[in-house]
Amino acid sequence: MQQVGIYEQLITQLIEQRLDRERFYVGERVLDSSEASIWLSRFLSHILEYAIGSIPSGDHRLQQQIALANQLLMWLKEQLQESDFIDDNLLNSQGKILTALYELENPVSADLKTSSFGVQKQQKL
Repeated sequence: MQQVGIYEQLITQLIEQRLDRERFYVGERVLDSSEASIWLSRFLSHILEYAIGSIPSGDHRLQQQIALANQLLMWLKEQLQESDFIDDNLLNSQGKILTALYELENPVSADLKTSSFGVQKQQKL
């Protein structure tokens, strides 16, 4: 490892191999089970972002990325045997992002459906 300083990250096998314990002081502590879900989910989010981003470009890239995400969720469903939570969080194959949700009776949103912004957003949904 070439960089020195204070770190807050999980020690992976690669990092462990590169740690020069003869040259550097290496501070480390045991991962506590009460904080494991936070640390492991942060770590996995980087791995998952890399994996999903590695799907080759093409006409169906988005659909393939969504399919991979859903496959991972289904694997988690099998492992956790927690069907409701996973089923409720499967991704729509069109890959949409919710950008707003207003009651139509709210004065703030009264003109959204008729404005070009509202129409444009609705067509994409």
